[in-house]
Amino acid sequence: MLNMKELILIFFLSISISSRCQESKVYLVEELISITNLENDVSQILDSFIKEYKNVYENIPSSYWNDIRESFNKKKLINDTKKVYQKSFTEEELKELINFYKLNKKQEFERKKSKINNELYSIGKSFGENISIFIQSKIKNYTR
Repeated sequence: MLNMKELILIFFLSISISSRCQESKVYLVEELISITNLENDVSQILDSFIKEYKNVYENIPSSYWNDIRESFNKKKLINDTKKVYQKSFTEEELKELINFYKLNKKQEFERKKSKINNELYSIGKSFGENISIFIQSKIKNYTR
């Protein structure tokens, strides 16, 4: 039978191991996000929205559009995507995905990603709606 010291030691060891596994998974997701250039993709999406609005609101100067671009919170989409990846992939799968990207085997990632596309679509849709609301509010401020 285990004594109290042994139980406490086992408890703290299990917490330590669990914490290290989570840290490792967080690091792997960060690496995957970096390799897939998600931040760049988000910037391109925002730029395409701004371009569309610029065509409609031609009287708004470029400096205002630059302010919109700089002040929009792109990190939310990135953080939501990280959460989905952390929840949906094991540490081993994340390592495989990173290797696939490093080896230019994106098609394998796309196959696995199809399992979570609905959730990612919802995040992207919400992101697009937020961009529109954000830009429209900025335009209202400008046109007043």
